[in-house]
Amino acid sequence: MTPETEAAAKQGPKKEKLKVEVFAPRKRKPKKFNWDPEMLVGEAAREAAEKFEYAAGNPGLSKHNEVLDNNATLAAAGVEDGDELTLTDVGGGV
Repeated sequence: MTPETEAAAKQGPKKEKLKVEVFAPRKRKPKKFNWDPEMLVGEAAREAAEKFEYAAGNPGLSKHNEVLDNNATLAAAGVEDGDELTLTDVGGGV
């Protein structure tokens, strides 16, 4: 077994998609998303903003009131399967 396959075996099966719920200001119901863990936070935030029909601003996501880095992948930002995220505007409120 190579070091790479041994490391992969220790991590277990790779998650294909992260299933998350996103909440947005001025919207009553959250929306569900299935995102690739390697997707950038900023891309996911833009997708969520479009789905919530927000056109302006600079969308971002937060987890437990902590704004996530738009340039990080969802996995690197600590997003896990089943998380609840909040759509935010990194320059103010959405």
